[in-house]
This record gives sequence, structure tokens and C-alpha cells, in this order.
Amino acid sequence: MVIWRYRQILSGLILGICALLMTSCGKDQGPQYRIGVDQSFFPLELYGKESNVFGFTNELLTHIAAIEKIKIIRVDKSWDNLILGLKEGEYDAMISSMEPYVFNREKYQFSEDYLLSGPVVVMREENSFSSIKSLSGKEVAVSKPSDEALLLIKNPNVLVRYYSSIPNVLISIVEGEIDAALIGIIPASSYLRDLFQEELKIVTPPLNNAGLRVIALKGENQELVDKFNEGLAKMKKSGKYDELAEKWMVARKGISD
Repeated sequence: MVIWRYRQILSGLILGICALLMTSCGKDQGPQYRIGVDQSFFPLELYGKESNVFGFTNELLTHIAAIEKIKIIRVDKSWDNLILGLKEGEYDAMISSMEPYVFNREKYQFSEDYLLSGPVVVMREENSFSSIKSLSGKEVAVSKPSDEALLLIKNPNVLVRYYSSIPNVLISIVEGEIDAALIGIIPASSYLRDLFQEELKIVTPPLNNAGLRVIALKGENQELVDKFNEGLAKMKKSGKYDELAEKWMVARKGISD
């Protein structure tokens, strides 16, 4: 009888301690948020660098959660159901390349971009560059009409060529067949670090504001968007952002902003 009573008291103490620990952990953990992620990041053109962006995104979310004392749960979703999942409340926000145009802001609220994806100018290491205007009269390769339009707006005297393969166009620059190319910053950063580090350089920041952001429905989960922005700013200030970007080869230090 005494032994049974002792076990009962001990069991009660253990349950009480567990409950106390769970409560304590809950307080330290802070709010919990679910974020929908499409691992292909469609419709971004990443040219096989999807795993780099996914790894960078995962680590970034982990660091921001720790900095802001929140819990972020990633919910994997296919690109064609990503927005639907947000609207149906499967998660509090999503990561998307949707741009913050006025008509989109009527339905959604956007965080600061955490990874720019727009085109940058790549050229030979020994060439000098001061601005887009310095490319006047030079041959510059682009991959799509929108990049051609972007380049010509900044300098109508550029001679535009088209390319279909990033490795081939980089070789063409190295061999002097063309002077430069517009390439998305994510594949450009990766290729230049892997294969062309001593021969080519990125000389501009992204030429538009295309990129990835945390997006919530308008009027909902403002706290999540605010905490993400605050954590992102702290990471950039501490240098942790640049460290992760270099690790995952999604941007080059000094050109991501």
C-alpha cells in the first residue's frame, strides 16, 4: 500500500514537471506560423539551381525563426496549388515570386524580397564597366524579350544577341565572341563560382526587383510579415545573410541589394 502510494505521488510529480516543461517551452518558442513552399519556385527560371534556392530558403527561415523567437513550419505544396492553399487557410503565408504590383497588393501583403532573381550583367574579368551606358555599341546576349527590352531601355545603342544555354553564352564571353550577357543572378552566381571564377565577373546588381518574398492574404498575419522583415534585416546587418547566400551560391556578396 505504501509502495503504491509512493508510486502515485512520484507519477504525479513527473506529470507535473512535464507539464511545466511543456508550458515553459511553449513560452520560449513564441508564435507558430505555417508557410507554404513550392520547391521548384515556378515560374522562376533557375536553370537547375532549384536545390540551391530551396536550401537557402530553408536555412534563412530557420535563422529568422530563431532570431524572432517564433516557430516556422514549412508546408510543401505544388506550384499550381500554392495560392489555393493560402486562400483555403492551409498555411499562414506562402513563398512566391509574385511581384508586388498595385493590383496584387489589393489582395496580398508582401514582405521585403529575401532573394532577388533578376538579370545581372556578366562580362570578362579584365573588362572595365562603369554603367549600362558603357555597353554602348557592344554585343550583349539576352535569353528572352523582356530582358532585351530592359537592356534597351537603359541603353538603346546595345547590340542584342539571343542565347539558349547559359554555359554556352558564358564560354562565348570568355572567348571574346560577345562582350557581355544578361543572366539571372542566381544561376550567374552559381556558374561563376563553380566554373568561371577567374575569368568572368558580375558587374551590376539585379536590373529589376523580381525575386522571392513571403506573402500573406491582405489584412491577415501582419505579425508574421513584420517578424520576417525584422529578422531578415538583422541577418543582413550581422553578415549572416551574405554568408548563407555565398554558401548556397544564390548571390554574390555586395551585389544582392
